[in-house]
Amino acid sequence: MKKVMIVGLGELGSNVYQLLLNSGAPLKIVTADVNEDTGIRKTNLMKYVAGQMGIDREVEFVKVDLFNIDETASTIDIVDPDIIYSAATLQSWLLRLFPKKFLTSLTKRVLVPGFPCI
Repeated sequence: MKKVMIVGLGELGSNVYQLLLNSGAPLKIVTADVNEDTGIRKTNLMKYVAGQMGIDREVEFVKVDLFNIDETASTIDIVDPDIIYSAATLQSWLLRLFPKKFLTSLTKRVLVPGFPCI
């Protein structure tokens, strides 16, 4: 059984987690986020909903702070995933504060760390 680690449970990471959770693929899913409380809640809620639809999947959550490189490396070593899907960004919620016209202009010109594809 393949093990997938999804890092970042924001908008994109949560959607990917839900898709993998509901797929028929034989996977063990490990979710990871810096916000432990929200990460555990999202992980468990989606697992519960899938369970109500008859899908039983092995899932776990681990806290990971990507700014702490040694801790992140240790966590990856312990989890030992076959695939790591990173949906982590730096403060992507800030983009919602800008006018839509500005964001359209920005995304046509540049993608920089912390600015996800919109």
